[in-house]
Amino acid sequence: MEPQKRVIQLLNPHVLLPIIAALIALILIVLICIFASEANSVRNEYALARDSVGEDLYTSLYMFARSYDGVTLAGADVQGSILPTMRSYYTAATALDDAIVNAYGQRYRLLDGTTRDAIEAAFEAFDDAFAQGDTTSDAVSSMSACVQGVEQLLTTRYDDATRLLPA
Repeated sequence: MEPQKRVIQLLNPHVLLPIIAALIALILIVLICIFASEANSVRNEYALARDSVGEDLYTSLYMFARSYDGVTLAGADVQGSILPTMRSYYTAATALDDAIVNAYGQRYRLLDGTTRDAIEAAFEAFDDAFAQGDTTSDAVSSMSACVQGVEQLLTTRYDDATRLLPA
C-alpha cells in the first residue's frame, strides 16, 4: 500500500501547482531570451543598413566636392565635364539623404533645405553664365562656398569610420 500513497502524495495540488508554475516561469524566461536576442539582431541589422546608406551618402558628397577641385585650372572643361559629374554626384547624394531621412528620421538629415538651395543656385549661376556668355566668377564663388560647406558637413557629421552621426 505504500507505493500508492506515494503516487497520491506526488499528485497533491500543493506539490503539483509549484512544479507547473516553475515550468511556466522557465518557458517564459526562455521565450524572453529568444525575443531579446531577435530584437538585438534586428537592431544590429538596422544599424548596419543605416551605416551602409550613410557611407554611400558620404562617398557621393565626397566625390561631389572632389569633382569640383579642377574648376579653376586653365583649360578645365567646366561645362562639359566638371559640372555634369558634380550634378550626378549631387543627385545621388540628395536621393540617399532623402532615403536615410525617410528610414531613420530627421536627425540623420545631412543636406538641409538651405544647403540644397545654395547648391541649386550655384548650378543655376553656372548655367546662366554659360547661356549668356558671361564670366563664371560669381558662380565659382557660390559653388566654392557650397563645396566648403559640404566638406565641413562631412567632417562634423561623420566619425572616423565614416558612420553618419545624428544631428
